[in-house]
Amino acid sequence: MHDIFGSCSLLAHHLGSWFKYLKGMTGFLMWSLRIFIFQYGFQKRMFTFAALKDQFNIYRNEN
Repeated sequence: MHDIFGSCSLLAHHLGSWFKYLKGMTGFLMWSLRIFIFQYGFQKRMFTFAALKDQFNIYRNEN
């Protein structure tokens, strides 16, 4: 009986630290994802701007 209780509390302790670890990892991943999305969106916007500028130059050169 004591062994079962001991292993249960040990398991609970491990689960608690795993939960903390997972929570930390999730926070880190969300943070990384946010930065990645921001960077990607920024690059895409810059790329679109450059592409539009090119299109405008082509259009101006044709006429």
